[in-house]
Amino acid sequence: MLEILLPGFTVNCHFLPTSDIEMNVNPEDIDSFQKAEAVFQLMSDMAVQLNREVYLVPEFGSATRENIRSLALCVADPRGPSLRCLWF
Repeated sequence: MLEILLPGFTVNCHFLPTSDIEMNVNPEDIDSFQKAEAVFQLMSDMAVQLNREVYLVPEFGSATRENIRSLALCVADPRGPSLRCLWF
């Protein structure tokens, strides 16, 4: 597990045997535009560095990759600093 300390909240990262990375953020901690922007920036940076899409999803237990894609609220694209938020 990796704990990332951002201004005013913590992101916990779990590295799974499938080479997936699960990141946990307590939604109640994201109570400002600046904190939301920090989460989105972290997602975008990880997508670019790992050359993989990064998904923001609600807690869903043991979701499959297909479940994660269908539940995604936002997706960070590895081809550049872009973020698609699908809940608007």
